[in-house]
Amino acid sequence: VEELSTLQYRYVRGGYCRPMVVGDAEMERFIRAVRSTDSPRYYLPGELTPAMCGRTVRIVGGPLDGYEGRLLSVRGSKVRRLLVEIPNLITAGIEVAPEFIRIMEPSPFLSNTESQRHKAP
Repeated sequence: VEELSTLQYRYVRGGYCRPMVVGDAEMERFIRAVRSTDSPRYYLPGELTPAMCGRTVRIVGGPLDGYEGRLLSVRGSKVRRLLVEIPNLITAGIEVAPEFIRIMEPSPFLSNTESQRHKAP
């Protein structure tokens, strides 16, 4: 993401020119995550498929302590990345050391298909 000196507007998709609003806390969370790594990977809406969104995790320790989200699932990759997003705008894959990752138990309210995706292989 480049820093631009001009003011930019993004609009809610299907919102008839309604400007998108990103809350301060949500933006600070995203900025903090991106600054915690030297190599964030950015994804636009639609670039991440459901198959790329792995298990739900909580980060315990390190610069992202307390963050929760999904791990990026890329076949053959040894790097673990937490997906941090500003909905409908951008998602960043943030590298996380494996010792800080805790797998969260699936919710009993998930559908059977969702529950199967969260189970250990």
